[in-house]
Amino acid sequence: MKVFVLSLLITSFFFATAGEPGMIRLNQVGFYPKSPKIAVVLAPCSSSYKVTSLRGDLVFFTGKLGEKKHWAPSGEDVCIADFTEFTRPGQYKLIVENLGESYLLARRRPFLNGDTGALRL
Repeated sequence: MKVFVLSLLITSFFFATAGEPGMIRLNQVGFYPKSPKIAVVLAPCSSSYKVTSLRGDLVFFTGKLGEKKHWAPSGEDVCIADFTEFTRPGQYKLIVENLGESYLLARRRPFLNGDTGALRL
């Protein structure tokens, strides 16, 4: 049951990127600055990724992709980009070396009492 729920969440909330469709999947709803933030990258996985300005000229965060693993529910080989440490609200994109870039990551206006805003994909 856990695997089914997790695969349903990944399928429902992850978003394709520019370039080859579906190679970088991100939470479509958005991320709170202090919450976990991951992207699923379909194989073949490169070694690194970065969070940049929308133009790609400023780099705000860099990281290494996790080890390639097989995701049985989808039958795909994937790597994880964990950018949880990146907490600065604003408008960004995720670029995976030799693969492509995500759609917009943007800060949303607070919608919950005490909310600090969210990074939105």
